[in-house]
Amino acid sequence: MYSIAYTIDASKSEVQRVVETYTVTPARVVIETQLQGVSSKVGGIVARLPAFLTDGQRNTTVKEESGGILVSLPGDAVSTLGTTCTRMSATGPTPLQWSKEPTIFYSRNGFMQAYDGVSSSLGNVTLTIEPLGGNC
Repeated sequence: MYSIAYTIDASKSEVQRVVETYTVTPARVVIETQLQGVSSKVGGIVARLPAFLTDGQRNTTVKEESGGILVSLPGDAVSTLGTTCTRMSATGPTPLQWSKEPTIFYSRNGFMQAYDGVSSSLGNVTLTIEPLGGNC
């Protein structure tokens, strides 16, 4: 487990400090985010999950779940890997309301689309990433 804390210029943000604590195990990665020095102007918080839609050759399938998303990538004959899956979920101070961002972003590894979980309350957010292998 390790933590990263960073301070944000008060003239450019409504949040003064962010502390992220990472717990990495073979079974999952858990990231707990704490916001400190939050302005009263802030009315909620968003957890953004990035889903790669393609690796350039194979398209992924993204399934929305109540707490986040399940991303599966089909196997191919070259790598002889079967279909692999990753579950990404997030919890906040209140149940998150999920939506898919309409914009698709290009990256050097393919195309990505963001899924946002919005909480109308302020508080800590916990993101969990679980590689499921072929257990989709």
